[in-house]
Amino acid sequence: MKKLIYIIILILGFSATNFSYEQLSKKTLGVVRKAINKVEKKEPESEWIKADKGTPLFTRDQMRTGKKSVAIIKFSDNSILRVLENSELILLGEKSNRQIINNIKILKGIFGFDIIKLQNEQYTFESPTSVASIRGTRGIFSHQNEFDILIVLEGVVNIKNITTGKESDVKEGEICYSYADGRLEIRKATEEEVNATEENLKIGETQRDNELKLELKDSEGNKKDLKLKYKE
Repeated sequence: MKKLIYIIILILGFSATNFSYEQLSKKTLGVVRKAINKVEKKEPESEWIKADKGTPLFTRDQMRTGKKSVAIIKFSDNSILRVLENSELILLGEKSNRQIINNIKILKGIFGFDIIKLQNEQYTFESPTSVASIRGTRGIFSHQNEFDILIVLEGVVNIKNITTGKESDVKEGEICYSYADGRLEIRKATEEEVNATEENLKIGETQRDNELKLELKDSEGNKKDLKLKYKE
């Protein structure tokens, strides 16, 4: 009888553990605030599906963008991640009552970030080359085949090269190159690089004015041009 009770307790404990994990994995980490052109997401062991504005994102979700496409992700703490064209990532975040941990695995591409500074918040970008720890900063992180590029516009980002373990702080107005062979190079960003970074952080937010011209004819055959203005 005692043995049976012990087994029941073990089963209940195991079920409670699984329930807690499932509940954690189903908590929303963020939401797609904007999706322009080809934006897709997938859960583990599932097919790619279209991601639209309002699509919720959970831990282990994978996201990718196509050519001339961009996705803007808004996290639960109001931090923003901008996924630029031909980019791909995996969200490995967790959310609890005490701390938000967002580990973003970078597979390829360019990402703009605007991270809110909170004591209970932690973000990391992890690529095959580097790990960048981000807290209360704005900038761009890009992963290429042989190196990563980090440009910081505000705050400080700690970056660590995975090959050698060498790490350094990248300060406001600096650019860092982290190479697959272990090198870590930091210098002051040029004005052109800073301006380009600022522009990349606006992609998907600004709307362009466009004009559509239509040629109409009345009942007497007279031509008249009609101009329609719209935004995209």
